[in-house]
Order: sequence, then structure tokens, then C-alpha cells
Amino acid sequence: MISTVFKGDTVFIINDAWNGKDVFNLDASLIRDEQMSLTKRSARRPYSQTIVCKCKYQVTLQDAEVRSVIGSLRALTTEKVIIPLWPAVTTWADRGNSAVRGGLMLAFKDDWSQYSPYAFGDADPVWPLPSDLWTPALMGFINPTQPKMLTPDAATWDIDFQESSVAAYALRFTDDLQDVAGHALQDVAGKTLKGF
Repeated sequence: MISTVFKGDTVFIINDAWNGKDVFNLDASLIRDEQMSLTKRSARRPYSQTIVCKCKYQVTLQDAEVRSVIGSLRALTTEKVIIPLWPAVTTWADRGNSAVRGGLMLAFKDDWSQYSPYAFGDADPVWPLPSDLWTPALMGFINPTQPKMLTPDAATWDIDFQESSVAAYALRFTDDLQDVAGHALQDVAGKTLKGF
């Protein structure tokens, strides 16, 4: 995890990559219900026009990454967390072809020696080379679980993320999403998607 400043606020970026083998669980929902207030005397209507996401996935940490994550989790209090949408990572040159877009994006080098979170409408970073990486990103909070040690120098870390950001940062899907059989989708509820 990297601590940085985005739009004047301290945030943590989870730069520990999803291992690509285990499930990356992304639950996307539109909020259309009425919720009771904390005092139970009034109701709030959190209707949304954009999706709200929850993610669960696992990363494998080794050597200094283990100590870095443990230290970052100790430092994490009320700061928001930015996670890359790992299944949608593509090269900077191919970002226009991504089936998933977002109001919040992240450009980074493979080794994270340079990175830039930026929002839709901001100027694109000028440093990325065509081979550098790009992905839509999500901002919110994590359930701060501790890594599970496998050996003294290796661990797995289960990330449980809940999006909590302005609507402008929400994910958006292109019109050419397909199910796993390659058929175009009109309703993506409960379906497994390919294309990202």
C-alpha cells in the first residue's frame, strides 16, 4: 500500500496486485431503495444513477511487501483507499479500448516507481509510455484484515473493499459487454462477464 495525496486528501493506493488465479469478486449495484435514518425518524433516499461496487480478492505478498502492508494497515485510520480494478488493467496505449471505464483512473509503471491517480476531466498524466499500465480505479474503504502468514517472508491478504466516493468516480461499462459465451448483454444482473 502506498500513502499519497489525491485532490488534497491523504489516500492509500493498494498497489499489491491481485494474483490473477483466485476469484476477483466484483458486486455492482444500483441503489434504488429507501433507507431509514440513524434516528429512525426520517427516511433518506439514496437513489443512484451510477453503480456502487464491492470487491473481494486476494493478493500474495513477499518479503518487504508483507512489512509494508502491515505498516500501512497500522497507519490507516479514516483515510480512503484507491484500488485498481485489476481485471481491467491494460497498457496506456490501449486504454481507449477498455470495456470498463471510470471517473477515477490510475496510470502506473509496472514496478510502481511512478503512478498517478486522476479523475475524468483532469489532464491525462504526460509521463506514461505506451507500455506503462492503466486501469479504472475505485475509491472507498477496506475492512482492514491482517495478512495471513504462510512463511516468515510470505503471506496472503484478503481484501474486502466497499466503494464510497462521489458519483463522478463510478465505473462505467461500454455497450459491447458480453457474457462468457460471447453474446451481447442487455441486463448484466447475476451474469459472469468477459471483456475485462
